Amino acid sequence: MKRLYTLAACATIVAGPTASTATATSGVEPVTTTGAAALATATPPPPEWEPDPDVDVPVTRVPRDASRGSALVLTVSGGGPGTSFERFSKLACDPPRGTHPRRVRACAVLDQANGDPGNLDPDPDTTCPKVFDPVTVTANGIWRGRYVWFERTYSNTCAAHAMTDVLFDI
Repeated sequence: MKRLYTLAACATIVAGPTASTATATSGVEPVTTTGAAALATATPPPPEWEPDPDVDVPVTRVPRDASRGSALVLTVSGGGPGTSFERFSKLACDPPRGTHPRRVRACAVLDQANGDPGNLDPDPDTTCPKVFDPVTVTANGIWRGRYVWFERTYSNTCAAHAMTDVLFDI
């Protein structure tokens, strides 16, 4: 019975704005309605939405140029490439934030290198001991909308600092 009324309503909607009648052979009274009226009663308008301060999450404004954000994960590990990291830090710039202890200076260093630590010039005033204690550093993330993947092994922590300034002093 319910199926018959549903079919009649569908036929009325499909028939268009003219009046239509559906009659069941089982003695059910005919259904008469206009197509537009059936459509209006079939889909009521949604209620006005108002945020519930107890449930809804407040809207957070996204910076105008969010696609050009700058955030890297920096790691330092002892030994050669492929070893698990000993220390890591998250660094985001514009404005400087994250867990890096010297994030303002590190962001300035990255800005100077256009986000690629491989573009940094070594510090000519740093003298390092000739002790071989390899250190592998990595930087992975997004810099101004461009993906950065950097991995380098230095002979020791002094050499790493001389080549990358404060970037991997974590």
